[in-house]
Amino acid sequence: MRLQKFNILIIVFLGFTGCKNLVDVEPTKRDSFIHFYEKSANYSGAVAEPLQDGFILIGNVNKLQEFSSIITKTDLTGKVVWETEIPNSTIRALKVTADGYMVLGDSIEVDPLAAQVTDIVKAKARLMKIDETGNVQSDFSWSSSVKNVYFHGQAITIDDDGNVITLGEINVPNSPTRSFVAAHDPATLNIIWSQFYGYVNRDFINSKSIHFTTTQKIIWASSVLDDQSSVKRAYLSVPFVSPNSTFENSGLFGQNDELYYSAADIQPSGTGFGIIGTFSNIQSQNQNIYFVRTDPSGNVMPDSQKFFDGVLSADNTVLTSPGESESQDTGNAIIATTDGGYLLAGSMESTTKRGNGGKDIFLIRLDPFGNMLWNKIIGGSGDEIPSTVRLTNDGGFLICGSSVIGGLSSVFLIKTDKNGETK
Repeated sequence: MRLQKFNILIIVFLGFTGCKNLVDVEPTKRDSFIHFYEKSANYSGAVAEPLQDGFILIGNVNKLQEFSSIITKTDLTGKVVWETEIPNSTIRALKVTADGYMVLGDSIEVDPLAAQVTDIVKAKARLMKIDETGNVQSDFSWSSSVKNVYFHGQAITIDDDGNVITLGEINVPNSPTRSFVAAHDPATLNIIWSQFYGYVNRDFINSKSIHFTTTQKIIWASSVLDDQSSVKRAYLSVPFVSPNSTFENSGLFGQNDELYYSAADIQPSGTGFGIIGTFSNIQSQNQNIYFVRTDPSGNVMPDSQKFFDGVLSADNTVLTSPGESESQDTGNAIIATTDGGYLLAGSMESTTKRGNGGKDIFLIRLDPFGNMLWNKIIGGSGDEIPSTVRLTNDGGFLICGSSVIGGLSSVFLIKTDKNGETK
């Protein structure tokens, strides 16, 4: 693996395609950086979390139906301290614990001789406990004995008793996708209880986060999806349940619009939760980022919805109509800020009016009422797509994601200051 380290001014000048020709250089002392981490195959960034002495980063490698996950510990400048490769795995979620990390995703089995394409890749949900130096301490997978029924692990949290709570999806042929929530013993990772959630005629597609609230409830966000090839309709659902129980509440947004609202991420703030996703018409056109707030029980707060376009919102303007669009944008990740506001992380396709080429990272800073304070774009000539955003200990932001150039992806880790600057 090569680790590229360079100043953002060089990136903007040369473009992301040029960075591969640069040699490693030690960064000057500063509170921001951009690093790329590469493999010989497609390498995509899943999640990164800040630590006291650095960062923990997870990426996934896909090479000709060979799957593996890479767990990387870096120092505070993004330099690699150690790496652990988990073969036959895809990891999507990470939780930092007192003695290491809990990671969740899939255990992948590839059968290239399978008679049908749907049988080539088989998946089980997989939960692993990793110690502070990257060693696997416990490894637990679960699935169904029914053919072509697969579980996928997606999000993770920990309840007040220390139990690991996992969120995922179950795929059954010719049936809607459903969500599952399970509680696991933190030592053995065995399932203590599990519940399934879904709708009769629509897929239930989860966001990347799940939370255990101060009132001992479990909350997450999902898209209730009707996918008919050329037409996609979806609305936002915010399930709010007691452990090992059915729906106690489900806040809804967009259910009467007959349009498309994805659910990408949900994160807590002092007054409830913020949610980010992508809005579009049913032909997946006029894509914009949308944001809504909920109360602590997951009820969507009236008139909290905001819509943003990479071009039309460049001057910190919130759209008056969700269908206004001059760039194709996606909402990918969100984090609450110390003042009660939020940072939204999405992507925008470059246009003649704004952008550096391909897809750029689109950052939007909101105050506690959803008003735009500032917005920034970061990117080069390739496609830069964020997966997670987190607050860092110095008040800045940590962005993890993937950069795609010439059909090959690498992982990026970006540390900005509190104003989203990388200089």
